[in-house]
Parts: sequence; structure tokens; C-alpha cells
Amino acid sequence: MVGRPLSLSRKRGKCMRIWKPEVYQGKRDMQGYFEGWYYKMVDRSGENTFVFIPGVSFEKDGSAHAFIQVATSSDAASSYLRYPIQTFGFSRKELEVKIGNSIFASNGLSVYAMDEHNWIRADLKFNHIQRWPVKLFSPGAMGYFAFMPFMQCYHGVISMDHEISGIVKINDAEIDMNGGRGYIEKDWGNS
Repeated sequence: MVGRPLSLSRKRGKCMRIWKPEVYQGKRDMQGYFEGWYYKMVDRSGENTFVFIPGVSFEKDGSAHAFIQVATSSDAASSYLRYPIQTFGFSRKELEVKIGNSIFASNGLSVYAMDEHNWIRADLKFNHIQRWPVKLFSPGAMGYFAFMPFMQCYHGVISMDHEISGIVKINDAEIDMNGGRGYIEKDWGNS
């Protein structure tokens, strides 16, 4: 549930995570690795679209940072908000990622972010989530390719469709997202 403290448990091994593509797949110290979740939301009228992409980037030189990318249909612009890697928290049990003061989960998100141009606050809940079916020999959208250790990038679909309730505020504008629709996917790998 959005808002509760994140567990940093490392008990589940990588082998078990293959059937949970929505959870963080990486480690705390990596090089040449990225992982990001893509949340797309459209209001009931279809006039306002928001995309939030929380993620992490571990460079080959050993530097790393967390980020939240925000895109809106209203100004066709995108903001890339960089955070120290130490602000990144995650759960190995379910999709729950924390970056700075923002939390992203499968059942909703709470975003509190700003850059030099915009102040963004979003408190959204997701209901009636239509998950991608995960099966023994097909653990997600990648099918049997998820078992291949040589893939440069892996992909997961977390919610093919869900209902949204809540509000998004950008600067002085407030957008009612009640009755809107959403989609969540993710990518991770080294390219």
C-alpha cells in the first residue's frame, strides 16, 4: 500500500524474482545497469495525459542516480528530475519504489517533486488492475525470453489497464483524475 515503510529485504533470490517482473530486479551496487517503471495515466475526458517514470541509472564509471521523469500532454514537455541514489528504496515482495519523497506502487502513487519550472503533486489510487498473466514457463510479457541471461533489456507489463482515482496538481493547475484509466510497464537491463 502506498505510504508504508519499504522493506529492503534481500531474502528473495533473482531466480524467484523472474516471476515477479514488477519488483526491483537489480542490486544496490551495480555498473552499466538501469531500471525504470512507466506509469501512463489519462483523465476521464481523454484531454489530460500524464507519464511518470521513476527509475535508477548505474553508470559504467561507478556513478549512479535515481530519477523521476515527468511528461504531460498539456505542454508536450518532459522534466527529468535527478536524485541521489541514496534516496532510492524498494521492496522485493511487491512493486513499491521510493525516490525522494515520492512513492510508486502497483496500487497507486504519491509524487511530490519539483524542478526549476514546475511543482508537481499527485496522489492517485489504482483499482481493478488487469495484470499480465504470469505462468510457470512464461513469466510475463517476455515469455520464455525472460529465462535468457544474455538479453540486454528485459520488459514487464504490470497493468494492462486500471481505473484511477485522485488528483494531479502541477503548479496552480489541478486535474481531476477520477474515472481515468492507466497502464504500467517497466524495463531493466544494460542497454
